[in-house]
Amino acid sequence: PVLTLRFFNLLEMLASGGFDGLLGLWALPRAARVATGKQCSGAKRFLMVSMLERECLDAVVREGGQYFSIGAADAPLPFSCELELGDCQTLEDAAYTVFRVQQPGLHLLPAHEGAVRALADLPDRELLVTAGDDGMVK
Repeated sequence: PVLTLRFFNLLEMLASGGFDGLLGLWALPRAARVATGKQCSGAKRFLMVSMLERECLDAVVREGGQYFSIGAADAPLPFSCELELGDCQTLEDAAYTVFRVQQPGLHLLPAHEGAVRALADLPDRELLVTAGDDGMVK
């Protein structure tokens, strides 16, 4: 079970610690740019209008999508976030940018003998610090 959980802005990661003494680093989903001035051929589903890529990415992840496109300012529907329903093997010229969702990852690192009880960050030094039942701060 997880005993402590904390989001770290600097790394854009979620860190967890538990009884097993392991530090879990969870990467959040990211959007990888596939092509600019293109859109996938095939069916699409309109999700929202947003000027923020992260909002569109969050909506696509909630829908379970793999690819999405965002309309440019001169697109038929500017700043539209559209879920690509196909596999995006074929791209067409369009006033959109196509993105692929990079799924989150997990890294487990040994941190303590015994439970990890606390997590803290030192952003000025770009450090993540843990405290455990073994009496150590690492």
